Parts: sequence; structure tokens; C-alpha cells
Amino acid sequence: MGRKNQDGVKKRSQAQEVWMRLRKNRQAMLGLAVFLVIAAAALTAPLYINYEEQVVRQDISSRLLPPSGEHPLGTDSLGRDMLARLIYGARISITIGLVTAISALTIGGLIGAVAGFYGGRLDNIIMRIMDIFLSMPSILLAIAVIAALGSGIVNIMISVAISYIPIYARVIRSSVLSIRSREYIESARAIGTGDLRIICKHIIPNAIGPVIVQATLGVGEIIISAAGLSFLGLGIEPPLPEWGKMLSEGEEVIRTMPSQVVYPGLCIMITVLSLNLLGDGLRDALDPRLK
Repeated sequence: MGRKNQDGVKKRSQAQEVWMRLRKNRQAMLGLAVFLVIAAAALTAPLYINYEEQVVRQDISSRLLPPSGEHPLGTDSLGRDMLARLIYGARISITIGLVTAISALTIGGLIGAVAGFYGGRLDNIIMRIMDIFLSMPSILLAIAVIAALGSGIVNIMISVAISYIPIYARVIRSSVLSIRSREYIESARAIGTGDLRIICKHIIPNAIGPVIVQATLGVGEIIISAAGLSFLGLGIEPPLPEWGKMLSEGEEVIRTMPSQVVYPGLCIMITVLSLNLLGDGLRDALDPRLK
């Protein structure tokens, strides 16, 4: 709720101000609307799709059928409904993207906040460790982690999150360095507030703006990374539907049935594009200079 100023006029909160600026950005709202539609379709999939019959069960007699009333996007090389698999694939891809981004943001944010708040030797040690991880190509780092832990949804999340933690740590650290000398931080220290409370209650909330933008864009990048790992055979195990795995399966029939790779490719492109549009809009909305 907004608060009233001295003249009795209701004053909008910071979140309301950001939302008002975001609403004026048509591209950002388009991206948000498209992503919400995809997420809603994926979330409600069990209500209108029979997972066992349409997504998992193989029927060679119905393989590579063209679009029809029963199969709006046709069937794949194993006779499974393409539309149903794409929708269930959205559940997996979006879950991987969101959970991985939130996990990397939480861990990286705490690491960056501690490094920026204390500075000195601790900051130097933490940042050099982050630099070591950043010096490794993210896909190779993810492949190395999966090779050690094995394939699967959880291991994909862990492997991709490890490569994104240093990115969020550096973004948070740069924001904390500009905040830690502010008057309200000095006031909190003066009244004896503990360091952990200052970091969690004062530092991180005021430094989170740039990271929210980075995380929004990062969800799309993570979806692409997870799809790439699955395409290489290091991600989701069949028969689970996942867009990258569907691309890999469609590669075998790309000449005779190009739609097998076009559909999952379009799903990845549209989802990532919607997140990029939303991220760009959030970046502008969170920038006070653009009021």
C-alpha cells in the first residue's frame, strides 16, 4: 500500500513506481504476457493432457503423422503427440530456468554481499575464486559437473547454477560497494546492529535491483544451456520431454520431417525472447534516471 505524505496525498511505494514504469513499456508487457501464457499452459497441463497416453506412450504405427484434429502438431518419430510433449517440455525447461536462477542468485548474492561488505583480504580471496570459475567456459564447467554427478534434472540445475553463481556474486558485490558507506548503514552499525542483519535487511534489499534484471535475463540463458546439455545427451533422460532433448531426437528425421526440430526450436526462441524483453523493461523501470 502507498503511504501518505505531509499534504495527505497518497504516495506510491517503490514497487508500485517500478510497476507503473514497467507498464508503460509495451515490449516488456508483451514479453511478460507471452511468458505468463507459456507458464500457465505448462502449469495446467495435467488438467487437459494425459501424460501416460500422449506424452510417454510409444506407438510406432502413428509415427511422424502430419498435423490433424487428434494431433494438432503431428507426432514424433515414436508416435507421441508433439503438442503434448512441447507443453510438458515447457514445465521442465521453465522449472530448470527458474529454480536454477533463484538458487544461483541466492548463493551468489550472499557471497557477493559478504565480499563487498567486509572488503579487504576476504573480498580479494572470494573474488579470485569467482574469477577462477568465470575463466572456465560455462558449458564445459556444466559438462564436467554432470560427468561427475550424472545426468538428471537436479544435476543439470546444480551444474548450470555453479557457472552462474560468480556472475551474480560480482553484480551484487559492485552494488554493495556503493551502498556500504551510506548513512543508514552507518546508523545501523552505530546502534549495534549485527553484520548479518545489516547484510540481509539493509544491504541486499537495496542492491537487489540490478540482480533482478540479471536473473530475469539469466533464466532465458539457463533454458538455452539446459537445452544444449540435453541436445548433447548430457541432460534429461528419455522419455521425459524437454525441448533440447526433442531437438536431438528430431535431428534424425530433419530432412523428411523438419517440423520435429522447428517446433521445439521455436518454443525455446519465443520463451527466451519474452524473458529478454521483460528483462530489458525491468532494467529501464528500475533505473531512477529514466523516471
